[in-house]
Amino acid sequence: MELGYAGGVIDVPRTDRRIMSTMVEWCKKHTDEAATSDELKDWDVEFVMDMDQVFLSHLMLAADYLDGTELVDLLEQKVANMIKGKN
Repeated sequence: MELGYAGGVIDVPRTDRRIMSTMVEWCKKHTDEAATSDELKDWDVEFVMDMDQVFLSHLMLAADYLDGTELVDLLEQKVANMIKGKN
């Protein structure tokens, strides 16, 4: 057992399959040891590019709930860019 998780179900409130699969996709990419820092930055830009506000907010809540600090930071930057009109 690692970090108190024995392999059962992790309940993340108000999160659907699409949100969770998006989080898993991001986590898999960011645990790829072959990916360079520059590759990850470019990938992250593409990853959040077409997310709408509703999906973005749900993904951010789920990432925060699961203590995904790096993903939350990325999503917060996307929101800031949207507010500035940079998309």
